[in-house]
Amino acid sequence: MWKQVCEGREADLIRTYNGLNNPHNAGRWPNTRDLRQRFLETILLHEPYRSAIPRGGVKIRGARFREPINLENAHVTFDLALLKSRFDSDLKLAGFETDHSLSLAGSMIAGELSLQSAHIERNFITSDAKLSSIKLLLLKIDGILLMEMASVTGDADMNAIIAKDAQVVDTQFFKDVKIQEAEIGGDFNMQRSTVIGNFDLTSSQIGDSLLLWQITLRKPATLHYVSIGGNLDLSGSAHLKNSGECKDPECLRSSLNSIDLTGAKIGQALRFGSRDRRPPHWDPGATLILRNVAARDLQIQNENPAQWNPTREPLPDYLDLSGFTYNHLSALDVDPKYTVTENQDVSWWLEHWFKHLCSKPSPVPFTLQPYEQLGAVLSNLGQKEKADDILYEGKNCELSVAPLSRNTIIWMGMQKILIGYGYRIYYAWAWIFIFITLGVMVLRLSGEGKRNGLPYGVAYTIDTLLPIVHLREAHYKIDLNGWARYYFYLHKVMGYVLASFLIAGLSGLTK
Repeated sequence: MWKQVCEGREADLIRTYNGLNNPHNAGRWPNTRDLRQRFLETILLHEPYRSAIPRGGVKIRGARFREPINLENAHVTFDLALLKSRFDSDLKLAGFETDHSLSLAGSMIAGELSLQSAHIERNFITSDAKLSSIKLLLLKIDGILLMEMASVTGDADMNAIIAKDAQVVDTQFFKDVKIQEAEIGGDFNMQRSTVIGNFDLTSSQIGDSLLLWQITLRKPATLHYVSIGGNLDLSGSAHLKNSGECKDPECLRSSLNSIDLTGAKIGQALRFGSRDRRPPHWDPGATLILRNVAARDLQIQNENPAQWNPTREPLPDYLDLSGFTYNHLSALDVDPKYTVTENQDVSWWLEHWFKHLCSKPSPVPFTLQPYEQLGAVLSNLGQKEKADDILYEGKNCELSVAPLSRNTIIWMGMQKILIGYGYRIYYAWAWIFIFITLGVMVLRLSGEGKRNGLPYGVAYTIDTLLPIVHLREAHYKIDLNGWARYYFYLHKVMGYVLASFLIAGLSGLTK
């Protein structure tokens, strides 16, 4: 093996021993494939061996390490790759430093992999590795964290990790994943991965996009105060030419449990599907918390009926939208035919986006802010009528579910009936027409119109109803008799009430 390393070749024990390469079946490996701590320390850290290692570094494939391996605080100046090897116990690399890359691709580590406070100047690779548990606390990677098609059966603690990019694709985590206060300079890609335990990304900073395409989260995920420079993509599986192409049922099973994004900042779009990807699938009863989240775009993709069942919901059962702000609807890569944009019918927003706010009992306290947010975005897009419809329904919801005092309920009820909370001013004109018609009928049926020289009484009725209208001075000297007099007392009072609400609605005081 040392001879192969010195010649710049890979020390391949798999080829040497007839292709026995599965670390799970290391019981069939002969003892001559065993390597020890002393061998690694000698060639990596001691002279003259250390200086004899060529530029290509050390690449060992198919070895077995029966004893714990401890290379804590070691400093290596070349690539180190321990590939498709088996570690029967711990691999301790706390404080480890390398000027190049570290690769454990395809290896199996039965104990704990520890790289606390380590520094890798290029890439750290654990693709296709089988790991028991990992501690990567304060690990700094100047290159890429590459963990594709790996599995971690224990806890994965990667708090405060720093990396240029993180590619954690098709990886299975069977317990908790903690990546708090991490700093990822580019993309953090976890597409098609599975997390059986809790997933915690609190206070992490991601320079570009957080890609959670077709991810499976079996327990609630916590992404409090995460900062994302690009997109947060929660899309489902990729669109296929026809549904028959999906032969593997696993491509249909990815699902999301509850996700808490409280205080997150998203530089570009919060995506629930795109041109090439379906909406995500949510577990029954799942909650998405967007409290005080800020995003530039909101993109919600409907299913393409030609490719998939259009009844699939793009949103979870419950949404907490308190303080959620966004500037635009949809993004640039969408197909308007299947995308919820400003052209989406108001009923869709009421049925899906706001459905939790008007439910009894509601899982979250009522707030009018989500309606006001969507209304403002629609208004900026020139959809003023649709925005008013959304805001009107928000007031209806407030009246029906919010804990209001009796006086407030009466006040809002009158706003709704008389002016539609200020969003349907034409209600007031309808009431004015109704009262004018009633006044004319009262004058005619009571005979007071004929007695006072008012053959029709339209002008008199308008003059007495609207306090800001003064058509004829003689109208104010007429003294009605009988029940008509009492009706016109009410008539005048309603005129002041309607005028007050009309002014309040036009000035925006009721909105």
